[in-house]
Amino acid sequence: MTQAFNLSQLANHVNSAGQLSGSAVTGAVPNATNAVILATANFTIEEVAGKLCFYYGGTLIASMDSGGSITSLANISAYGTP
Repeated sequence: MTQAFNLSQLANHVNSAGQLSGSAVTGAVPNATNAVILATANFTIEEVAGKLCFYYGGTLIASMDSGGSITSLANISAYGTP
């Protein structure tokens, strides 16, 4: 059973563009185009045109296509400690 969300508090999580902030949504949530979005306070993962797109604060920082190719805005490090 899920806990009901107090709708009177929903407006506290809506920005000036009418979008919910990441703090209001957790887990996997279908959007209007049925792509799955995973949202946290700062990160969002969204399927766009067959690719997984990774955003930080609304800025696209990386994407992965269906073949596993990853394109990143910055360098990708291997064999390090995360």
